[in-house]
Amino acid sequence: MINLDDNFYRNPHTFLGPQNHCIRFYRPGYDQFSFIFKGNRVEANRVGNLPIFEFPTTEKVSFQDYFIEGDRHDPYAFWPTLGPHDAHYFNEGVHYELYKMLGANQCVQQGIQGVKFLVWAPNANRIFLSGDFNYFDPMMHPMRMVGSTGVFEIFIPKVALYQRYLFRVHTKTGQIYDKLDPFAFQIEHKSSPSAVIVDKSSYIWGDQDWVEKRKFYDFKNRPMNIYEVHLGTFHHEAKTYIDLIHHLVPYVKNMGYTHVEFMPVTEYPFDESWGYQCSGYFAPTSRYGTLDQFKELIDAFHKADIGVIVDWVGAHFPHDGHALAFFDGTHLYEHECPKRGWHPHWGTKIFNYGRVEVKNFLIASALYWLKELHVDGLRLDAVASMLYLDYGRGDGEWSVNQHGGNSDIDAIEMIKHLNSITHEMAPGCLMIAEDSSDYKGVTHPLNWGGLGFDLKWQMGWMNDTLRFFSLDPIYRRFHHNDITFSLLYYYTEKYLKPLSHDEVVHGKRSLMEKMPGDPFSKFSQLKLLIGHSMCMPGKKLFFMGYEIADGQEWSEKRSLPWYLLEHGFQKGVHTYVREINHLYREQDPFWFHDFDHYGFQWVDFSDLDRNVFAYMRRGSKKTFLIVDHMTSSYHGNYVIWISGVKKITERLNSDDEKFHGSGKTNPNPVIIFNEHGWPIGVEIRLAPLANMIFEVDFEGHTS
Repeated sequence: MINLDDNFYRNPHTFLGPQNHCIRFYRPGYDQFSFIFKGNRVEANRVGNLPIFEFPTTEKVSFQDYFIEGDRHDPYAFWPTLGPHDAHYFNEGVHYELYKMLGANQCVQQGIQGVKFLVWAPNANRIFLSGDFNYFDPMMHPMRMVGSTGVFEIFIPKVALYQRYLFRVHTKTGQIYDKLDPFAFQIEHKSSPSAVIVDKSSYIWGDQDWVEKRKFYDFKNRPMNIYEVHLGTFHHEAKTYIDLIHHLVPYVKNMGYTHVEFMPVTEYPFDESWGYQCSGYFAPTSRYGTLDQFKELIDAFHKADIGVIVDWVGAHFPHDGHALAFFDGTHLYEHECPKRGWHPHWGTKIFNYGRVEVKNFLIASALYWLKELHVDGLRLDAVASMLYLDYGRGDGEWSVNQHGGNSDIDAIEMIKHLNSITHEMAPGCLMIAEDSSDYKGVTHPLNWGGLGFDLKWQMGWMNDTLRFFSLDPIYRRFHHNDITFSLLYYYTEKYLKPLSHDEVVHGKRSLMEKMPGDPFSKFSQLKLLIGHSMCMPGKKLFFMGYEIADGQEWSEKRSLPWYLLEHGFQKGVHTYVREINHLYREQDPFWFHDFDHYGFQWVDFSDLDRNVFAYMRRGSKKTFLIVDHMTSSYHGNYVIWISGVKKITERLNSDDEKFHGSGKTNPNPVIIFNEHGWPIGVEIRLAPLANMIFEVDFEGHTS
């Protein structure tokens, strides 16, 4: 006697398929059922009023003896696709290629080609697989739970690629949810949303040389100038991954950037979240094309000698009912305590970092992007919200850790594990922290007690610098330390200087509109801000649109206004950005000693009245003198006291007429000598609101 109880639905393979003296089928909604047995179509007998059909046999039957739905084998005639080694590593939280185990993966089972579907849902009462291959029947294919793993599994033979599928989850409290596969590799955007079966290995990469060289990449003494991009709004003619190959790749190459950084492209449901509320941690968004087309875009960047970094969000996820939230009827991925599992700032769920399977999920996602999609680095969003339990919360809204403190010990251990294993398994790839806190040792090695990131966004520098530049120049003399302060702590971490999308949204105004004064002053100061940022120590990141002096805040609803380049001021800014980018990339004083005291030296920052900052950048062989003049005055005979100068040549001046400046350049800087004939200084034309870069040869040591 068969009872359609929980035991049946959690172990359907025990009751269905080839059994003793019969073949048994589960077909809810059917009045009769026939199939092909040893070349003949035969009728199975219904068992009472149950949706069960049996066909008696007199001998032991193999799965090869019969077919259903044309030439397809019976899914319930196959052994489990989850082996003991996979199960062990998963339960230990160290299955770093978990995407090869869970999700929808093509495989050969018992000699038959098909797709194995596996989903982790330990507290579900029942799970059914529905998709195009069964007309999205919500009951036809119950999945079996494999041992004590909490994983439900089924193998479907001869499933065609690009068919959609979902998991129908029945909870122990009687609720039913259609859930997206957490390990979906492609997701049908908006219309379903359903997961899509794809062949992850179908794309033939052409960047083997790049990936091999990447293993030995040492970012510390290499140029890094990142162009941050929202793919959907870069250009009105570039709406797909393939379009971006023809528009974005050559543009980034021509402008001299070393890297591009995508705002999140992990699939997300809500456009206005910009991707920071992710629902598909293994799926590049299908807004712009397929998985293979995304790979083609990465490939094209690598062939152009440009690295690719993607924003990756491990801090929180949306509470959308079709995705991770309350996945199996319980708080599976999110922490069950609202003081730890709910983010008040963004109205999102927070991962339960103390659960080994959840940590494994996040680490496997990061490795998937680095190893399988050939991405060169991950920028972790909102790291501060992961580090601290009281982040964004008031009194009574958070709970202390086991030591009575406010640090999230589980999240910190997950971050350390993540950075450790990504550096081991994806050597040369970068892990970058967007961290606004004062947590010590974010970029320190793990064996020093650090978090193990390669780089940290220098948010303090960004806030100080933008505050300074927003002031009328006549007041800047009182805020000199906004420029100098960051150098007091700069060498405590490995910093990246960001002028990101966060600074040009939500009423903060565009970079150009932050600048005070008339239009000429605004454009001059924008160039000065860019030049100052490029010349100070640290790696660089700029958000798209700054280089065309876009006067509007960025919005996900409009593309960049490239027509602005028809105007002189904007074209001047654009030309300046291209030239300083190439100068930066070609000259190692700007980056070779980025994290070494030798690479930077103040020459003079004492002239408060004229608001001048003079400093040197040293490389392997060359030295550059940079002069940043932060007021609108002009001084034709300005002296910088620097000894030992043998030769000085101006390499770039943001006030040059070709950049739509006033033309106060320095074709012939004058070297000043003392009475003994020793060079003690240089005399220059101090251009208004300008960044001036000089190449300097010295007689001896500088003083």
